[in-house]
Amino acid sequence: MALADPPTTPVLPRMEQRWREMPRSSWQAPVERVVVGRWTGATGSEEECVAESDCHVLEVNLRSTDVRLTEAENLVHDGRVAAGSVLFTRAGCRLRAVYRSPFDLLHLFIPVRRFEALLREAEIAAGSNAVRYVGPDPIVTRLALSLLGTDDMEAGGSQLYLESIAQAIVARVIGRDSAGPARSPSQGSGLVKWRQRRVMDFVEANLADTIRLQDLARAAGLSRMHFAAQFRAATGLRPHDYVVRRRIERAQDLLRESALPLAQVALGVGFQTQAHFTTVFREHVQETPGRWRQLHRPV
Repeated sequence: MALADPPTTPVLPRMEQRWREMPRSSWQAPVERVVVGRWTGATGSEEECVAESDCHVLEVNLRSTDVRLTEAENLVHDGRVAAGSVLFTRAGCRLRAVYRSPFDLLHLFIPVRRFEALLREAEIAAGSNAVRYVGPDPIVTRLALSLLGTDDMEAGGSQLYLESIAQAIVARVIGRDSAGPARSPSQGSGLVKWRQRRVMDFVEANLADTIRLQDLARAAGLSRMHFAAQFRAATGLRPHDYVVRRRIERAQDLLRESALPLAQVALGVGFQTQAHFTTVFREHVQETPGRWRQLHRPV
């Protein structure tokens, strides 16, 4: 069931060897991978770097600080920076910072092609500024803090989680700063009826299979981000929660009306194992599948 839950292993960003230097263990990572790093320091720290030529950087301030920041010879900022503020830096920029108070920075190193894909997916038009501050933003802060716990970024589940958080931060930051984002006519409202019906028909036809968020968005004819927001506005449920609910309801029908073994019921509604099916069923119904069948089979 592939509509992303947070990783069970906490995601702890690797500490950088130098300010804004991608963590060394990530150098051999695939080109399209988003990498997260962290850099902390004390008063009086002077930092300088040239951004990687193939990566944009989003820097989230996890605490307020006082900094003078220049790009080449241009002053970007001089003064207090609130927690939750984000510094966006395009690939190849030369930065220099003088921190006058302690700082704690989270860096998302986003490959240029991956960044552009995130913008297209979110239907956002990026501005042209090479360096800019955006914020503070409590939503960005919460998203960034959700990354402070993974120690296994090589794992596929953790990387998927990181990608989803990166996409949310990019959309939030660049979307707020964009002068002319492209919008679908129905953005910000609930899913129109014909799109909603197509999605629900798709779910019904595929309950025995893996259903991904992009599959549902494709059925609706929307980007993943806009689909998820509009679906929730229309139904009050996240797409993942709706799919799980329909799996459980279909399972109840099979338990009530057939004599199929529990393992076959589980497979028939999209669960890979009977144990996982039992766990999710109990969470939703407060009974195990076997007990529920005993209580609800026709006499």
